[in-house]
Amino acid sequence: MQDERTLAVQREIQETAFKYSDALNRRDWRLFETCWIITAGSEIQGSKLVYKKHDSILVETKALLDKMDLFFQITHVGIVDVAERGAKARFPLQQWSRFTDDQREVKTVGFFEDEWKRGHAGFWQIEKRTLIVAHEEEERILNAPASEIPSVAQPA
Repeated sequence: MQDERTLAVQREIQETAFKYSDALNRRDWRLFETCWIITAGSEIQGSKLVYKKHDSILVETKALLDKMDLFFQITHVGIVDVAERGAKARFPLQQWSRFTDDQREVKTVGFFEDEWKRGHAGFWQIEKRTLIVAHEEEERILNAPASEIPSVAQPA
């Protein structure tokens, strides 16, 4: 059985993980920054997007989302393991995005593997976040007149 302190830490970390997705969905960059400890780093496994320093996390994330006219992420309840000097967590996620330039839609399912520390203000913040993509689907939306969109042959 877990003690009250551990349960309180787990709840605070879960809430911050939800705030992270909410901040991205609303493009609330002030809230987004509060989720990260100043020494934080981030990476996306299997991708070229790797944020190694705290300064680049906001800049690179904002630049990526600026290329999208739709972005919606859901972070689900995860597993949080609290230790004396920090915590580790794993959160499943789903994400939908559509890129403005080519109307490419991407649906992603995966999980975050996180390391958490208490920040200067005493709140739990992400120290390291790794996005591991389990499945991703990409689809292009046709921007063409209906007459040019291929269709199934009509019955005679």
